[in-house]
Amino acid sequence: MVYVSIAALFLGITVNIYSIPLLHFYTSGEEALAVGILRLRLVNLPYILCGLMEVSGAVLSGTGYSFPPMIISVIGVSGLRILWVLTFFQIHPSLESLYLSYPISWGVTFIGQYICLRTLWKKIVKENQINA
Repeated sequence: MVYVSIAALFLGITVNIYSIPLLHFYTSGEEALAVGILRLRLVNLPYILCGLMEVSGAVLSGTGYSFPPMIISVIGVSGLRILWVLTFFQIHPSLESLYLSYPISWGVTFIGQYICLRTLWKKIVKENQINA
């Protein structure tokens, strides 16, 4: 999780610092640049949450528990985004509110994965102490 955090923060900050030159590779239109900058700030910068979510789910799968992280991911990412579009986005129909669904769903899913990881880790440790 430390490596994912360092890489995501470094890349997120670097891409945001150089967002305009990077986006000029794709477009020179002012409106498209504004949308690109908005997306980079609201989706790319908090991408660390996606990395943490993925790593915690992979650790769970690696310990032999693949079903809980799958369910948490489906509910946390897909379910929360659908709920977001049907509720919050209806009240605030903007690109910003749509983009916010990404880091919020990653964060909620990461918290769910982390709680599950801690719970199962305690169970694994307890089982190993009993078997030893």
